[in-house]
Amino acid sequence: MIPDEIIEQVREAADVVGIIGEHVELRRTGADYRGPCPFHGGTHRNFAVIPKKGMFYCFVCHEAGDVYTFFMKKLGMDYPTAVREVARRVGITIPSAPVPPVPIRASRCTPPSRPRPIGSRASYARVPRPRSPANTSSRATSRWSRRRCKAWATPRAGRRCSMR
Repeated sequence: MIPDEIIEQVREAADVVGIIGEHVELRRTGADYRGPCPFHGGTHRNFAVIPKKGMFYCFVCHEAGDVYTFFMKKLGMDYPTAVREVARRVGITIPSAPVPPVPIRASRCTPPSRPRPIGSRASYARVPRPRSPANTSSRATSRWSRRRCKAWATPRAGRRCSMR
């Protein structure tokens, strides 16, 4: 994996006009460079390279991007290969660090410590909720209704919940 600092360093050091100019005939028009689009095969100068922003844009097929996306779209490279190719042209060396091995999760290798219920996962097993006794008065006086009713939280004595 290439560090982000090196990718930005290569992007800033790259001459967009010089690299894209190898594939497209560009002419200077003001601050931009224009030429035929290499993506849709146009003959007019609809393809603009903007060196100040380090990007290109086609006004017909709306292809846009930086130096890396130009190599990816024009030459069919993937992103790391495009970064390495631009770095090679600019003269920046990219360190090739070995890829660290991916650690194996211990939970998949060892058997579970306790048996799980059949047909469901232990963490998703439904726990039945305690029900209030059947012979309660008409007013709901269970813990559950007291938690839900705001009338129980008021300091007035003798006030009951109106939930039924």
